[in-house]
Amino acid sequence: MIDFRYHLVSLISVFLALAVGIVLGAGPLRESLGDQLAGQVEQLRTEQEQLRGESEDLTAQRDELASFITDIGPDLVAGSLDGTRVAVLTDSTTTRDAVDRMVSLLSDAGAASTVRVELQSTLWEPGRDQDRADAIAAALEIAPDLPGEADGSELTDGQRLAALVPVLLAGEAGTADGQAGTGSAPGTEGDPGNGTQNGTDSGTENGADTGAGTGSALTAEQRAQLWQVLIDHRMVSLDGAAPEAVDAVVVASAAPAALAVDTDDDQTAAERDQALLAARTSLLGALTTTGLPAVVSAATPGNDASTGILRTVRGDRAYDGLSTTDRLQESDGPLLAVLALVEQTRGGAGAYGTTADAADRLPSLPETSGLQEEAGTGSTTDGGTTDGGASDGGGEG
Repeated sequence: MIDFRYHLVSLISVFLALAVGIVLGAGPLRESLGDQLAGQVEQLRTEQEQLRGESEDLTAQRDELASFITDIGPDLVAGSLDGTRVAVLTDSTTTRDAVDRMVSLLSDAGAASTVRVELQSTLWEPGRDQDRADAIAAALEIAPDLPGEADGSELTDGQRLAALVPVLLAGEAGTADGQAGTGSAPGTEGDPGNGTQNGTDSGTENGADTGAGTGSALTAEQRAQLWQVLIDHRMVSLDGAAPEAVDAVVVASAAPAALAVDTDDDQTAAERDQALLAARTSLLGALTTTGLPAVVSAATPGNDASTGILRTVRGDRAYDGLSTTDRLQESDGPLLAVLALVEQTRGGAGAYGTTADAADRLPSLPETSGLQEEAGTGSTTDGGTTDGGASDGGGEG
C-alpha cells in the first residue's frame, strides 16, 4: 500500500523539476535559445526580403519590356503581313479592347482585311439544345454531308457548329474528309511544308481531327448560306460581311471568370464549363486540319494559364501546329499575338508569354532581334527564357 510519504516525494520531485527548468530558462539557457531563435527569424526575414526584391525586379523587367514593345509595336510589325486576310475569333465581349488593339496592329502589319467573328454563348449554353439542333438541321439542308462524328465518337450539335467555323474561314481549303489543303501561307514563297507545319499532320496523326471538313468541297454560295445559318441562329456574329476565305486566324479567348454566369448552380456551371470546353476544342481541332496559320491568344489574369484554354492547347501535342500567347489583357498582349501570327505565316510555331507554361517570352524573328536587350531586361522572364536571337522566322527552310 502506497503511503503519504510516497506522494510527498513525488510532489517534491515535480516542483523541483519545474524550479530547475525555470532557473535554467531564465539563466544559462535563456540567452542561447533566444539568440538561436532570433537568428532564425532574422534569416527568414532576410530571405523573404530577397525573394520579394527578386520578384519585384522580375515584374519591373517584364513591365518594362511590355511597355517598350507596346510603344514600338506598329513599327515592329510594319509590312510583316502584307496582303494577308485575317480572321479574329472571340468568345466574349470582355476581350473587345484587346481585339481593337490587335486589329489596329494587323492593319499596321499590312493585312488586306480583318474580319471579327464572335462566338455566341448559344454554342455551349445549357438549355439551348433545341437552338443548336435547329441550326444543325438548317445547315444540313445546305450541306447534307456535314460530319456527325470524329474519332468514332458522336459529336454534339455544339461541337459540329463550332467545327464548322474554321471550315468556312478556310474557304476552298476546307476540303473533303476533314483534310486540309497544303497550299502555302502568305509569305512562304511556295513552301509546301508550311501547311503541314501548321497542323495538317497533327490533326490526323495526333487526334485533333474533328472530321470538320465536308464530304465534298463547299461552293462559295454554300459557304455564304452556312454563315447566314450561324448568324440567324445566334451561333456567331460578324463584324462586317461574311468572308469568302481568310489566310490566317487568331483566336482571342477570354479568361474563365468572364465566361462564367453568377446565377448558375453547381450542376449548371459544370455543364456550361464542359460544353464550352467541348466547343472550343472542336473548333481548334478543326482549325488544325485547315492548314491555316493560327494563334490562340488568351487573357491570363494573375499571370495564370492553368485554368483557361491555354491549359488544353499547350498540354496536348495534337495542337502543336498552333501557336499560343498569354497576356491578352495586358498592353503588350495583342502585339504578342500578332508577332506569333507573323511567325506562323513563315512556318514557325511556339508558346509565348510570361506564364509558367510559356516556352519563350517572344517569337524569335528578325523583327524581334535584340528586343529584350534594348529594353534593358536581360534574358530571364517569369515564364521562360529567350536569348533575343533572330531566326529566319521560326520555321525550317
